[in-house]
Amino acid sequence: MTLEVGTTPHSQWQVLAPVLAALGWENAQDADPEAWYQAEKAAFDPHTKHLLLHTRPEVSVARAIDAGQSPADALEAWRHSAEQLIAFYKRHRANTVVVEVCDAVDDPQALVSAVEQYLQLTATGDIASLESLPEPTAVNQLIANQLVAQNTPVTSLCAELEACTLPLSDKAFHAPALCLMDLYKQLQVSSQEEQDTRDQLQQAHEELQEQLESERRAHAQTRKALEESKEEGELVLKQLFHVQEELEARYLTGNQKTREQLEAKQQVSSEAERLQAALNSEKRSHSETQNALQTLQAESDKLRNELSLAQKQLKNQKSERDAPVSKQQAIENGRVQERLASEQREHERTKNILEETKEENDLILHQLFKVQEELERYYLENMRITNELTKLKPRLRTYEAQIKENDKNLHTYRKDNQQLNLQLKRHKLVASRLEQRLAQIQNSIFWKAAAPLRRAARLFSRTNARINKQAKLIRKSPYFDAEWYVKQYPDVAKNNADPAKHYLRFGATEERNPSKRFSTKAYLEAYSDVAQAGMNPLVHFVMHGEAEGRSPKP
Repeated sequence: MTLEVGTTPHSQWQVLAPVLAALGWENAQDADPEAWYQAEKAAFDPHTKHLLLHTRPEVSVARAIDAGQSPADALEAWRHSAEQLIAFYKRHRANTVVVEVCDAVDDPQALVSAVEQYLQLTATGDIASLESLPEPTAVNQLIANQLVAQNTPVTSLCAELEACTLPLSDKAFHAPALCLMDLYKQLQVSSQEEQDTRDQLQQAHEELQEQLESERRAHAQTRKALEESKEEGELVLKQLFHVQEELEARYLTGNQKTREQLEAKQQVSSEAERLQAALNSEKRSHSETQNALQTLQAESDKLRNELSLAQKQLKNQKSERDAPVSKQQAIENGRVQERLASEQREHERTKNILEETKEENDLILHQLFKVQEELERYYLENMRITNELTKLKPRLRTYEAQIKENDKNLHTYRKDNQQLNLQLKRHKLVASRLEQRLAQIQNSIFWKAAAPLRRAARLFSRTNARINKQAKLIRKSPYFDAEWYVKQYPDVAKNNADPAKHYLRFGATEERNPSKRFSTKAYLEAYSDVAQAGMNPLVHFVMHGEAEGRSPKP
């Protein structure tokens, strides 16, 4: 005979695996104890014995919630499996035993005895003690208890299941008890953890915001630097274009002037050559004229000599009174006079021609000097432009290097900007996920169910904050002596309680004194308004009483 085991969902039957193996359950790892008996016509072998295990719905639902399942779905799954389990038991009562898992874990020997008695199976080996079942979360247990208590069909089904269950102990079949103080502590811890989580999320969110703001500022600075670099690049480009235009204009102007100068120089050279040739011609003509003039002068001198000689002859002839002048000699004298006058006129004309030629030569020389001065001026201007071009070439190369450097920086800034945009997107994605996680936590059933406890925890936290603030206040007062308080009331030292907080929470109510200098009972009796206000007497005295002139020991 073999043993086959069936269980309800989330019954923690795995803890009983050693005992079930000892009773003859084979292939436990390949079996599906939570499902096989739920088939409408489950296979039945008369030689097979069946052990059906279950847990209370409150425990099953609480464990299902711990596993992340919806409470309503978990309760419906337990109800369906419990109905099928009861139906299978009713059909095969002779070979089937129903046992509650918690009872079996508490007393495995009782389980072995029941199986041996009712199913005639013998256990092999020693039965060791089993590990205790893990407790569900207190809050989930509270939710499960409340959910089952409000579901009448499930409550009725529990009573029917209890009637089918073989008891292994004297324990009552009821919902698991829940300690509210443990639940409160757990909720407080959970609330603190949630608060810590919220603080961490808030801190992470603030850090992300700071990072985003820092990256925005860096992005803005980068963008500003890019804009400034772009403006500077554009300004440099404009200056470069202006310099290039100026250089081109100067180059073209220089070339034009150079061409004009060359042309003028060529013209002046040709004019100078022409004038030089004319001058040479005039010089030759002047030389010829000078030669002719000298010839004429020589002839004139010769004629003068001849005339002088003739005059002497005439004088000699006149001296002869009786000797008459011959007609032929008179004609010859007239001819000499005409020839002499003609030579004089030719001499005057040649003299005038020489003077005109000299004036023309002076004018040509003056024009030649002016042309030479203009050529020198053009040459000096061309040299100046060439020197300026030579000086501007390094600046041009510097501007070109600056443009290349600006292009390189612009490329680097764009690449950094892309990386910053990617980081910004990643941070926004992380922030979105954190916000979604926070929304999921706030919308969860646990969060909503724990709202009253959170309010109580906040009230408790506010009370603690007020106590801490008042304790800090009275510690600074000379009317509170912690050492004296501990020696006077040994129970405070025995419980390791903070003297100031103990006095604020319990000491004043018990009419204990905070020091030798202050009487709690006398102060409350003397000043009924403090007692009616429910205010701690020492706190009132420190904050108001001493300033109002009230006595610490009336």
